[in-house]
Amino acid sequence: MAKAKKGKAARSPFTKGRVTSGSSGTQFLGVKDGESMTFAPLLGLDELDSARMHEYWEVRPAVFHPCIGMDCPGCAVGNEARFKGYLPVLQRGGEVGIYAFTISIYNQLEELEDSLKEDDPKDSLKGVQIRVSRKGTGLTTRYTVTANGKRVKLDDAEVPDFIEQLGPTDIADINAMLERAGIAAADDDSETSDDSEDSEDDGDWGDDID
Repeated sequence: MAKAKKGKAARSPFTKGRVTSGSSGTQFLGVKDGESMTFAPLLGLDELDSARMHEYWEVRPAVFHPCIGMDCPGCAVGNEARFKGYLPVLQRGGEVGIYAFTISIYNQLEELEDSLKEDDPKDSLKGVQIRVSRKGTGLTTRYTVTANGKRVKLDDAEVPDFIEQLGPTDIADINAMLERAGIAAADDDSETSDDSEDSEDDGDWGDDID
């Protein structure tokens, strides 16, 4: 694979906060077809980390990295960069993980948070019990995002450092990763599919939101 000219992105490829138009061992969460997952965000969307990500699911293990713009090796091999949001969340058992999601889920999360802000402009999804359900695979995948009307006590749950786990941001490092994975051409139209467990009944978790 021909290497792109060495250099660095002028700024971070990650975006902090709401989307506008125009530590080791962190668990990344997803939802399987026919299943659902319940969690409480540790942050509101104004603190969300997101990026346009190149993901290569045709290799095992899969590799990924953010799109760095000019001279991006992912763009050079024809891999389409797609929006990905990363929300630190508290799960029912008390474990902290990172929920990785697409733009369609982001839009539903934004609607939920906007509805809370109608009553209190300072409110956010932080601590709100949220259920994400999935049906279908590939192009037929449909997600449903709902707030369960409860707010969870986050106690001392800490947001883990996870940005470095989302792949390299330097041209030379990205090229080296792609070469190790044997990637020289694009063949990426698969959906993200991370393991997750079935949700249990959520009625006994969290306090009712006034």
